[in-house]
Amino acid sequence: MLIIGASSVLSFVMSFTGLPQAISSVLLGVTNNKILLLLIINLILLIVGTFMDMAPALLIFTPIFMPIATSLGMDPVQFGVMMVMNLAIGTITPPVGNYTP
Repeated sequence: MLIIGASSVLSFVMSFTGLPQAISSVLLGVTNNKILLLLIINLILLIVGTFMDMAPALLIFTPIFMPIATSLGMDPVQFGVMMVMNLAIGTITPPVGNYTP
């Protein structure tokens, strides 16, 4: 519960300081290709998923990547499913790999 509370505070601070807008402008400045931008977001989420738990990562990275996905014409529900799947795959891969059946 403490981790989720801290990630909520971090998410608020990041959105208050304008960090999501800065990251989105950097990502949109890299390329104009929609598929390549989504692949970059997928790769970032996969790497983040290997080191962070899923709930804090969702709270921290949703305000960063949601405006980019909606500007590309992606539905928010589809982006949510993509984000959860990438973080879940990252969670079960090494170096952490906390998969318990």
